[in-house]
Amino acid sequence: MSLEIILNTVRVSRGGVPILDGVSWRLAPGGRAALIGGNGAGKSTLLSLARGDIWPDQRSDGSDDGERLYVVDGKPTPSPIEARTRIGLTGSDLRDLYRRREIDVAGWLVVVSGLTDSPLPAGFVGEAERKLAFKTLKELGISELADRPYLELSQGQAQALLLARAMIRRPEWLFLDEAADGLDSHARRLLHKILIRLTDQGVGLAVATHQPHLLPDLGFEALVLGGGKAVFAGPLPEAAAHFAPKRKAAGGVRSSTARAAARRTPHAAPSGEPLVTVQGVQVLLCEREALSRIDWTLLPGENWVIAGKNGAGKSTFLKLLAGDLYPSSGTISRFGLTEPVSLWDLRERMGLVSWEWQAQYPADSTVRGVVVSGFFGSFGLYDTPGKKELALADDWLGRLGLSHLADRPIATLSQGQARRAMIGRALAFDPAVLLLDEPLGGLDPAARAGMLELLDDLAAQGRQLVMVTHGLDEIPSRMTHALVLDQGRIVAQGPLEKTLNAYDAG
Repeated sequence: MSLEIILNTVRVSRGGVPILDGVSWRLAPGGRAALIGGNGAGKSTLLSLARGDIWPDQRSDGSDDGERLYVVDGKPTPSPIEARTRIGLTGSDLRDLYRRREIDVAGWLVVVSGLTDSPLPAGFVGEAERKLAFKTLKELGISELADRPYLELSQGQAQALLLARAMIRRPEWLFLDEAADGLDSHARRLLHKILIRLTDQGVGLAVATHQPHLLPDLGFEALVLGGGKAVFAGPLPEAAAHFAPKRKAAGGVRSSTARAAARRTPHAAPSGEPLVTVQGVQVLLCEREALSRIDWTLLPGENWVIAGKNGAGKSTFLKLLAGDLYPSSGTISRFGLTEPVSLWDLRERMGLVSWEWQAQYPADSTVRGVVVSGFFGSFGLYDTPGKKELALADDWLGRLGLSHLADRPIATLSQGQARRAMIGRALAFDPAVLLLDEPLGGLDPAARAGMLELLDDLAAQGRQLVMVTHGLDEIPSRMTHALVLDQGRIVAQGPLEKTLNAYDAG
């Protein structure tokens, strides 16, 4: 059995906007191919086209604009129907589809759905299918996710579960679209082991990423995309060097070393009444203890990093602070507001950036509408904004590098572009505290550097940050403290460097 995929000078447009413009790509049987590019370069679109999920543009005579050919067991065909059954897919777009449709079934049922390549299992699910799902989960080392409801999972856990979904059919090709996004270091190492084992078994890999340094050394041949065009092709190390952002002149974006040095500069000790106090809090999700005995205080002038492995409870902690979850026991007070606090009162003081909110946002909302909706605390724009709101929204679009996308539906954006739009939404009404759940997730290197600078500027201007991250080497220089969670419990908290050093040592 063999599957070869050939794309020649293909073009794809959405709403009259070119996404791919004359791109050629060949995937030889059992090959190892990497797509590299920044946000909006066309990587996900090219993967979808190669898999047969979307079609090339049509010429005026009805023919495809470019050639797409599948060689299935030596027989060429332009139809993707048979080829798709041999291609497994996982990535952030699929992860968010389950969130957007609020599909909250047990993990093993998500895995079974891979047999029919549908969001939910199609037809009767018998004992044979259940055993195959559990076997696949065990092979990937994530058996503990079998009975967990999907909507309870962290980003990293959801990605791991969807990898099992992709592998249950034992595909000849595995397509991974930013599959390392949201994974902690342990999960990334596990992913590397799995990919190495798959290549040893002859499975082809096609990986789309803006972080080529996170790929294992498997001899990838890479195609670099820029603005929907192929700009470089060659071995992964050469392609990664071609893609790496050029060093800026003095006064430009600071390196991670410079940010670390800035963190060592003493900041003024905070003073004043606590903004948020959490005492003895427990949070239950579907009768499972997600947070236990949480004691924590946010003082004026503090900026906190929330660290821990996938599933440690980091996102749940942010939801608790934001008022989206309520304690089963214990107390929480915010800004001196009387409990139970009104969400409207909280929204005036706290902005939340969440990958779950991004996944659930109405797909037809324009980027400008997403940012403006932050003034109203709504999902979608249901009120007429005034001139002041529109002007402030346009200012944030400019600062976030999204002005040229202002009128595009958010569903047409890349993951990184959509993440920046959601950050603009949270910042629109100038909150005192900004809650950030993996704000760098989905961002390419240039956008990551720009976001770190923006967060530093916001903190310097007096806004306070509470930031969940796995990338401990990419922390804004203004962060002062860290909280480390493990299985819903606090294992360390205190000054940033001391706490993170202890966490790394552990």
